[in-house]
Amino acid sequence: MITPHSTTNAIPSRTIRRDGTPGGMHVGGESRRRFERVPFFCKVQLTAHAEHLSVEAHTCDLSLGGVKVAAPVALPTGSNVSLDFSLADKAGDKTIENVDGRVMRCDADVEANYLGIEFTRPLSAVGTPHLFQRLMNA
Repeated sequence: MITPHSTTNAIPSRTIRRDGTPGGMHVGGESRRRFERVPFFCKVQLTAHAEHLSVEAHTCDLSLGGVKVAAPVALPTGSNVSLDFSLADKAGDKTIENVDGRVMRCDADVEANYLGIEFTRPLSAVGTPHLFQRLMNA
């Protein structure tokens, strides 16, 4: 079962904020994450509204409050995005669930740009039933 993270375990990060603190951490080393992340791999259509851009990307991990996406493009922190998650149900039928969010961080390596996206609203059994159920079963 997915539960909120303890705020005592900090996760090291390569990103440094303007105030000099590492990305994903508070001053004093407390984690900002509210929800546990689990590995989750699926195709998503990532649409950045202000940039008038839509690209295919892939998820790396997922929580009730956000997702890490490997994308072919970098996006500025604060960009508003929509994600269309491409899922298959038990019968093999394709389902698309849309979630809105905001880019909270962008890291890159030789393989991809990794976007940390916080959802506008946490995943729920009512709003995003397929994603929610997959996450609860992970």
